[in-house]
Amino acid sequence: LEQIKLISSRLTARSPAVYETIFAFLCSYEAHTKARRSTSFIFTTNARRGAQQKDDLGAVDAISVDLLVAWRALASAASDEAVAQVAASVKALVERYAAKVFPDPGPGHKGPRPSITEKRIRAAVAFLDAASDRWRTFLTATRWDLEQEDSVALLQKLGARLASDVRCKDLPAHLLAPRLL
Repeated sequence: LEQIKLISSRLTARSPAVYETIFAFLCSYEAHTKARRSTSFIFTTNARRGAQQKDDLGAVDAISVDLLVAWRALASAASDEAVAQVAASVKALVERYAAKVFPDPGPGHKGPRPSITEKRIRAAVAFLDAASDRWRTFLTATRWDLEQEDSVALLQKLGARLASDVRCKDLPAHLLAPRLL
């Protein structure tokens, strides 16, 4: 699964585009794993990484590492300590933002149910916590591709991926790609 974002500002873990994508990836990972499907996640953007402010340890929503730097480093060296630090920072993002961004609809909610809610995000975190290898598998299956091509190149890349994906063979890639960006 891939998220492609055209963003003019610098990104950190505290950027909505990043933490919202993390929450979507968490929920998708849980669903795919329960269905016995392996999957990978890619976040592609033209944006540059910003300098992330780190928190002092102690608070439940403390982010003590530069999350994007630490997460990207797992691709080459996923030590137990590094995985634990990144997982703790992801959990801190959930504590800080999940309820604000994805509140659970109340009992009187009209219309379609949202696919991502705070409850679902917390269930995905609990799912990862339930087995010792799940955090490592999730974190190393996620790739952060920052500072990629401009919008025209990204559009062409996305169109080519859609055209070559057998699941999308009946869809007009040249019409769908711009909508997904």
